[in-house]
Amino acid sequence: WRLLKFIFKIENVVRKGASYVSAVPFAIGYDGSIGKMYQKSRRAFKADGARGLKQHWNRMLTVKNMVGLRKSAQLERIKEGDLVTVLTTKHTLYVAQLVKNSLEKIGIQSEIIFEMPESGYSDTWHIVICPQMFSSLPSFYYAFQMEQSVSSRWFTSEYFERLNHAEAIFDYSLINIEYLQRNQIPFNKLYYVPIGLVANSDIAQAPSPLEYDVVFYGDTSCPRRRLFLEKLKEKFKVKELKEVFGRELTQELCKAKIIVNIHYYENALLETTRLYECLSLNKLVISEVGSDQEHHEELSEVIDFVAIDDVEKMMERIDFWLTHPNEYEAKIKRIKEQQQKPDKFQFYFYRFLLAQDIIGYEQFYSLCADYVAPKNEFWCLSLPESIDRRRDFDNDNQYGVKVIPGLRHFKGWVGCGLSYKFMMHRARDLKLPQVTICEDDVEFLTGFEKRYQNIQQTLQHADADWDVFSGLIADLSESTQISSTNIQIDHEKLYAIDELVSTVFNIYHQPVYEKIMHWDPANRDTSNTIDRYIQKHESIRALIVSPYLVGHKEVLDSILWGFNNARYSEMIKKSQALLDEKIALIGV
Repeated sequence: WRLLKFIFKIENVVRKGASYVSAVPFAIGYDGSIGKMYQKSRRAFKADGARGLKQHWNRMLTVKNMVGLRKSAQLERIKEGDLVTVLTTKHTLYVAQLVKNSLEKIGIQSEIIFEMPESGYSDTWHIVICPQMFSSLPSFYYAFQMEQSVSSRWFTSEYFERLNHAEAIFDYSLINIEYLQRNQIPFNKLYYVPIGLVANSDIAQAPSPLEYDVVFYGDTSCPRRRLFLEKLKEKFKVKELKEVFGRELTQELCKAKIIVNIHYYENALLETTRLYECLSLNKLVISEVGSDQEHHEELSEVIDFVAIDDVEKMMERIDFWLTHPNEYEAKIKRIKEQQQKPDKFQFYFYRFLLAQDIIGYEQFYSLCADYVAPKNEFWCLSLPESIDRRRDFDNDNQYGVKVIPGLRHFKGWVGCGLSYKFMMHRARDLKLPQVTICEDDVEFLTGFEKRYQNIQQTLQHADADWDVFSGLIADLSESTQISSTNIQIDHEKLYAIDELVSTVFNIYHQPVYEKIMHWDPANRDTSNTIDRYIQKHESIRALIVSPYLVGHKEVLDSILWGFNNARYSEMIKKSQALLDEKIALIGV
């Protein structure tokens, strides 16, 4: 028996090892590259040794099997006319309503449920809000992650497994997304979907008697919340609501003059679900600031924020609003005006649907274009989920560059093309004579600001016909033709170039907007990348300067291709040298 037991154990190890080996090709594709697969395995080993490495690969096997199950089941992508089930807890009903409203606006029916039906889950797509709260989950689901990563109590290995099972993961917080990425959730599964407004609630439109000075709703068991509430009760009529949901909750909130938001955790992220739910009811909210406050600038006009732990200041602000009716009404008016602005939840949720081919580009643009309306002509393309690249760019952004949230697609280069198509579309509709667009891995070289201002201002008044000025060519071809122009800028001269292969930093002239807008996202051949499309477009008239105006940061990774930018370093050096050779030959 001992011998048989030993043989079985060896057989099990061999079988498990073979399954890990079989998962390697899947993991490379899933993580995006061999390098990323290796780095994730390395981090798992460093964090918890052989046990952590085993858990990581067990999760990868689970995901591989789940993907295989979906493929064998041949479940199609969501399309117009389908029924999508939104599985939610009662605490997150507001988020479920946001999802339902957005789906039904594009012709996709949905139903909200709070538990598994007696007959079991249907073999259709589900959107599961707070997947850790259910004893079992459907086979086919997208997960909406709502926990705060400032506390690890919910982020167990079982919860990570449930997230990995999901086809994609939505998260309302960029802080959470960074945390998930560092815990081996792959970039291509994560989508930033911040909470927004459900406008024009029928209950909010009906006048309600204001019975309470202050209302708080949520878990009141934690000491810091109790301290706040007991102090507020000394001076104001306070109503605490707990385990109240749906229409009953809405009716009670409408009776409040003021709603307060008090953190459960001292270093908590901003509770945007609660804040937007209150704003959708035209309610004035006083809230402690969140540890991610910089990500919610748009709320500063409609929420009255006080410092963390400052109960005295919260009482002072409550007293102010209760004793200044004119200012109170003006604040409510601003809240109602906020509801008429383009909604960020809708933008990012439809951005996800576009990434999955559930809706097309034209439909996305008609629904979401107004959300992106920068007030300047210098933009940076950046994916919100690319946390390190965005942080690095923000540190270098001394020029007032407006960051534009990039679009995505399950084929990364298609998402890049969609982003440029979208930005050209916006530039045209905003009637900009020219627009500068860089990417978030651009390197602003010494002397950049003066050179850029001179070039940009000269091009504004240039008599020459031009479409694109390129600040960097990463891969200049031997066959590229360089010719002289009459555009002179201080001690620099601009040259005409007959093809472009770079989108790291370009200035686009109004005539080129329509040309780039004709890029076809339905053409999925890799020769149709946006930079190659621009390169092959014979009617695009391009300009270049030497030395290049900008560089390309080597320390960052390429989101599009999954390798480090250092690979471009030699290419750029060779391209610069070749450009200089061609310029030298012009006068010969």
